[in-house]
Amino acid sequence: VSDEFKYGSDEVRLQYLTAFAEGFARKIARGLDIAAFHGLNPRSVTASAVVGTNNFDSKVTANKIVYGHDSSAADTNLQEAIDLITATDGAITGMALSPAFAAAMGALSLTGGAWKYPGFQFGAKPDAFYGIPVDINPTVAVHASGATQGDEVIVGDFQNCFKWGYAKEIPLEVIEYGNPDNDGTLGDLKGHNQVYLRAEAYIGWGILDATAFARVYTANP
Repeated sequence: VSDEFKYGSDEVRLQYLTAFAEGFARKIARGLDIAAFHGLNPRSVTASAVVGTNNFDSKVTANKIVYGHDSSAADTNLQEAIDLITATDGAITGMALSPAFAAAMGALSLTGGAWKYPGFQFGAKPDAFYGIPVDINPTVAVHASGATQGDEVIVGDFQNCFKWGYAKEIPLEVIEYGNPDNDGTLGDLKGHNQVYLRAEAYIGWGILDATAFARVYTANP
């Protein structure tokens, strides 16, 4: 940010920090999704050795439904994924859908022309679907370059079988000099009258029972 942050009034610094905190929270939420869903480094979108197999793509290997590119089968595929869980007395406490899958749900129509699921139309993001909490999120479909599978839906017992948390202390560092990321484009901070705000969050998660979840995926996304 501009070095106004360093020399400005408390009110000016507060404006910067408020915007920073909001953006940081969004980045952490997106990063957690990408890592926990797919085992990827959120910045490089490549496999993370730190995450390893602690992710849905690696663990949910039995309960899978191929979506392909047949959008007319969206609700059928969703029901098939749910059936894989309920067949073993599992609970459905939430589902995460990709925007493309949600759009496919909104495009389905009944005989006679009425829309089948109007709550998904025009980019709408319903909070629930038949009483099941829904999150429509682009992180569901994130995949590494050259991946053979890309998720469209992750459904299951998020309430009881997926746990996550973070350390409440989030240190913030104000870097005034140098090139902390060795970025050839951004260059030296002092030379550009800038300071660098960097925060670090400690987060963790666990998938307690992989059989409590199912995935609908696209082959060769």
